[in-house]
Amino acid sequence: MLSCDLPSCLQTLISMSAITQQQLLTPEKKALASMSLNTQPILNLEKFHESQEIPLLLGRQQNDLQSTPSTEFNPLIYGNDVDSVDVATRVAMVRFFNSPNVLHGFQMHTRTLRLFPRPVVAFQANSFLASRPKQTPFAEKLSKTQAVEYFGEWSLNPTNYAFQRIHNNMFDPALIGDKPKWYAHQLQPIHYRVYDSNSQLAEAMNVPADKETDSDPTDDSGSDSVDYDDSSSSYSSLGDFVSEMMKCDINGDTPNVDPLTHAALGDASEVEFD
Repeated sequence: MLSCDLPSCLQTLISMSAITQQQLLTPEKKALASMSLNTQPILNLEKFHESQEIPLLLGRQQNDLQSTPSTEFNPLIYGNDVDSVDVATRVAMVRFFNSPNVLHGFQMHTRTLRLFPRPVVAFQANSFLASRPKQTPFAEKLSKTQAVEYFGEWSLNPTNYAFQRIHNNMFDPALIGDKPKWYAHQLQPIHYRVYDSNSQLAEAMNVPADKETDSDPTDDSGSDSVDYDDSSSSYSSLGDFVSEMMKCDINGDTPNVDPLTHAALGDASEVEFD
């Protein structure tokens, strides 16, 4: 019986050295183990005041903020909520690819062929493998993929600030996190009014919606408007207009006209004299 959970084109992962494995597995295991801590995660960091210390977010004293960030995984920095563990996992992946036996210093073995309209980079795989402290089948296989060349093209003008900060040994979620709870307390609100307080728009905004006017609505001439059926005043085609005329009480007979009255209208030829 075939299982749809398994990929059909599964490839065996190339073995790597034990040191390289530990650089990836150890931070991952610590990140997962931090979710079982007894401390409660901070869910709404924006409720904290700027002068109040956040123990799980920072996990260090104020005088230590100016020091060099630690290169070791610290569960007190990340906390034990899902978002913090997600950031810790990303940090572990970046540190793994920046390890000496994987992609550390690969920019030294790239040559820029073109910058415009799209960067094109040539990657020198042989010199790259020769510079590894210990050559592994994983690094050899990785260096021959197109992903390394694309990574070199992207590195010419990186747009991911979180990756750049992790690359510079910044692991604090307050600096690299993408959730509002990590940076919302530092944002300053900007109040800007798009209309004047004395304008008609401001008066209309202040009027309650359920307030009724004392007088009936009038038209432009000031007289009371007469209610009528909108459906009979507009027609989508001439056929609708004719159909509506046939349904109404209007007929085609000529009405009886008083001669004098008709003459008064200007038609003197129809006036009879005795």
